[in-house]
Amino acid sequence: MPKENNNIEEILVNVHDKDNLYICIKDAADFKVGKKYALKDIKEGDKIFKLGNQIGNALEDINIFEELNEFNVGISNADSYDFEIQGISFENENDLESSFYGYDNGTYGVATRKCLLVISLVSCANSAVRIIEEELNHIDAIKNGDIEVIPIIHSNGCGHNGQDLNLEVLQRLIEGYILNPNCFGAVIIGLGCESNNFLESSDSLKKVIYRNTIQNFSSFQELSKNVIDEVSTKLDAIQSIKRKKFGLDNLKVALQCGGSDGLSGITANPVLGGAIDLLINNNGSAILSETPETFGAHANFINRIPNDSNRKKFMKIVDRWDQGLNLINIENNPSIGNKEGGLSNIYEKSLGAVQKGGSSKIQEILEFGEKSSISTGLTFMDSPGYDPCSLTGQIASGANMICFTTGRGSSYDNSFVPVIKISSNRGMFERMSMFMDFDASAVLKSSSYREISRDLYSEILNYASGKPTINENETIKTSEFIPWNRGGMV
Repeated sequence: MPKENNNIEEILVNVHDKDNLYICIKDAADFKVGKKYALKDIKEGDKIFKLGNQIGNALEDINIFEELNEFNVGISNADSYDFEIQGISFENENDLESSFYGYDNGTYGVATRKCLLVISLVSCANSAVRIIEEELNHIDAIKNGDIEVIPIIHSNGCGHNGQDLNLEVLQRLIEGYILNPNCFGAVIIGLGCESNNFLESSDSLKKVIYRNTIQNFSSFQELSKNVIDEVSTKLDAIQSIKRKKFGLDNLKVALQCGGSDGLSGITANPVLGGAIDLLINNNGSAILSETPETFGAHANFINRIPNDSNRKKFMKIVDRWDQGLNLINIENNPSIGNKEGGLSNIYEKSLGAVQKGGSSKIQEILEFGEKSSISTGLTFMDSPGYDPCSLTGQIASGANMICFTTGRGSSYDNSFVPVIKISSNRGMFERMSMFMDFDASAVLKSSSYREISRDLYSEILNYASGKPTINENETIKTSEFIPWNRGGMV
């Protein structure tokens, strides 16, 4: 028996009647937040249930209050892991706001932030991009206005084997970033001899306000001056665009989790899923991704895809991952940090991760970075579970807002598309207070999922309308641009 058993109900909770485990919601001498503990004596071979779904089998006899982890909970290939996912019930939510204030970017959509991108075509041009970014920020129209200069640098762009898949993906991502509603102009810099001879589509070409290569100049300073002379003439028109009211069919939210713990699937992810159901009910849209973290939810997803061609496209993606995972070690996901936070295997992690998408129908299936063509509904985009890479694809697909859940904590930020960081537990929210925007652990107290999801929904609209996220109060501007280089990434 645990040493502290007088207030056990404040430390451990049994979330679902079918579960044979407790979840720790408060650190104590014998228990750690997010971890699982046996509700009763469990025999070797018994199924382990969390949130009413099987997440594994006992590898040995487990005593009551003993921790359940990757060492005593395994996966049986003989069992089915088809999750039943319950959405949050909403009724008569007509009092909710159904609009936000954004910047009109013409045929490219509505922006939540007004940005000028400086894009490197190849890693050899990264230094030039940094110098140009710094010089642009000294221009009065930018220094004293609401235009953000965002550098897009990466380690790719040359050394590719002809027109290989990685080069194709890089070019798709660059074009997607230019076409994103938050981009009001793009400066493209190459070295001059790279294999990434990026040719813009007719649509993205209209947003390119400067393009050149370093090999045409005697120095970075000469190149930078040339950029400033050209770009300065375009800034007044961009600066004159002001926020105005738009419907939520102009808001597309990327859904992401990183540094997940055992509470993520109980607090942050279902709360976000509820907020996304409200967003879609009010004509908004969202993109769910991280394909390896859908294991156990494939049947649920198939039932939520009304279009036959989209169902086939989704299963093609799943089959491709099944074949690829025969070549790499899926035990790398969950990560070491996920396991320390209470997640035992990929099925338990997936059970929490897929709840970010709520219970809405899946109206669109996309390849990584493929442009979204719907303005209302839920999209699924193929990606690895590595969150900065997955988010790069979602932004290229058109997301102009990001909701990012975390239990262990994350410092991820993106100055191009604002990031709302949502914590699964109060301890981490307080410890990393300068990284977090919303605490979903309130559902562990007296508040209902419905109330907290409504609160988050309202905050999404506030942040989309210009309220600074916690990271936007910092002076450092970042945009992690991580192409998916095909290989062993899960």
